[in-house]
Amino acid sequence: MTPPPVALRTTPPPVAAQYPYAPSEVPTPPPYAGATPSPCSVQPPPSGGVAAAIYAAAQAFEGTSTCNVPGTDNGQNACMWAVNQVIYHATGQYVAGGTNYVPTAVAAFDAGGAVRIGQSSTVPGDIVVVTSANGADMHIGICMTYGCTDVLSNSSSRCNFSWHSNPSFSYPGSPYNGGSSAFYHLQ
Repeated sequence: MTPPPVALRTTPPPVAAQYPYAPSEVPTPPPYAGATPSPCSVQPPPSGGVAAAIYAAAQAFEGTSTCNVPGTDNGQNACMWAVNQVIYHATGQYVAGGTNYVPTAVAAFDAGGAVRIGQSSTVPGDIVVVTSANGADMHIGICMTYGCTDVLSNSSSRCNFSWHSNPSFSYPGSPYNGGSSAFYHLQ
């Protein structure tokens, strides 16, 4: 049985008009510190399908500012907003009606809006969600490589969709150190 589609919202929320979707003029930042190229990262993304469309949309959206997005604490909590913009531009649909709240998106994914997969099964364009060890924080991003060794997400400190990180969003002092990652494939 095919899972139901991601919860629909066929028109962009008003904030989308303030941030036109266009390729960024900001150069692509280097991968996160300590990243090493893997054979998987040089393979082309899958052709056709939702993951390929999300991957292409994420590449085009990279560098987009989230500083002035309402309801995101000046871009500090814009990870879900940014991922929703990417998914909308790839599929014409928002996750859970355009939510800015990661737990609402996860509930929509788990209710059949996406298929939960293991990290080794991920392809560019899949989604990763990390929950902190204490369960108080969540972050979401887009897998940019096979095996999801490189993830693109919103950078809270730069209020910009430009953070290349590992799939656990861990770094010294990160609230996600020791947390758990979940990987999703939208269909």
